[in-house]
Amino acid sequence: MRMEAGLDAGPVLAAREVRIGERETAGSLHDRLAPLGGELLVETLDAIAEGRAREQAQSPIGITYAGKITKAEALIDWREAATSILRRVRAYNPWPIAETGMNGTQLRIWDAELVPGMAAATPSDANQDNEHHEANSASDAAPPPGSVVAASSAGIDVACGRGALRLLRLQLAGRKPLAAPEFLKSQRVALTRFASP
Repeated sequence: MRMEAGLDAGPVLAAREVRIGERETAGSLHDRLAPLGGELLVETLDAIAEGRAREQAQSPIGITYAGKITKAEALIDWREAATSILRRVRAYNPWPIAETGMNGTQLRIWDAELVPGMAAATPSDANQDNEHHEANSASDAAPPPGSVVAASSAGIDVACGRGALRLLRLQLAGRKPLAAPEFLKSQRVALTRFASP
């Protein structure tokens, strides 16, 4: 873009669109965009030198300011939908890394995925379904957000405000990141409830 007095306000000289993959992280997207940006810059400089460059004004509609990312933004609130938490995990990898608390200790989440078949379930949905029954046992109630609902070599499944998230790669404070099966060899997570801010 051509620089003007305003913040990112000049006309665009060239642009490329890329598809963001389903498992894309901020780090992997950065690594894909870096060489594309270099190629586009060289092409655009050549177009300017040869008089082929065409400027396109930026639309003033829909412009938002993105502030500097802070560590506080990476704190997981398990009351949110699993899809939102998953986006946070991917957006904040490699920095500052999404995190929660486990037994009073910082726990970073490096990778996760939605639990199949649980993405749309919510505690309120479960309660509405149970209204049709005269008796509702405690075992039928949806687990509170942040509760570990399953742990296996596939990962650690955690209840969210809507759906559930499977944690695949985790890191306790002062330790290296581990795949869920390795993490489970040294950590008991049954009956654990991860902290929300």
